[in-house]
Amino acid sequence: MRLGPERPQGLGPRVHMDDFAAAREMTQHLAGLGHRRIGFIVGEPRYGASQARRAGYLDAMKQLNLPVTDSWVRQGDFTFQSGLEQAKALLSLPDRPTAIFASNDDMALGCLTAAAEAGLMVPGEISIAGFDDSPSARFSRPQLTTVRQPVVEMASLATRLLISGEIKGSSSQDEPLDALLPFELIHRASTAPPPAP
Repeated sequence: MRLGPERPQGLGPRVHMDDFAAAREMTQHLAGLGHRRIGFIVGEPRYGASQARRAGYLDAMKQLNLPVTDSWVRQGDFTFQSGLEQAKALLSLPDRPTAIFASNDDMALGCLTAAAEAGLMVPGEISIAGFDDSPSARFSRPQLTTVRQPVVEMASLATRLLISGEIKGSSSQDEPLDALLPFELIHRASTAPPPAP
């Protein structure tokens, strides 16, 4: 049993959500608010979720004909500290983004701290979005716009399948179970239209 965005051709059943589509939708949300310069902080490169979320961001930017420069895509590692450091790098650019989308909430919280240290108002001067809808996203100031992963539902389904033995009965000729659960965009106070030029 696999939880998460590992490749579908892996061995055994999989319970997951569409990280690619979720990142694409969040990027589209930011663009829909009027942002054209959207920075992105990638998660730990060893994880499939990091690559899927990066690809979703890039796909949305391409579909919307928005520019992406190498300096706007920063490598993080899913920690608060990496979010803080990469946001500082983004905010120091002469053509800094008006929105930053971080691949998880911990890095987004680092972005909030970097913005505060730079004297920037969120979301008045910079919008920040995360991914996961962790408890910290609801308690931050401002509260984070984020992607809610169905983590509890994924774990519950995986557990039920394991206990019921449903995954043992498939023959080698059958396709392994591949359960895709829905994500949800959570709109909170950390995103808004960009400031007027």
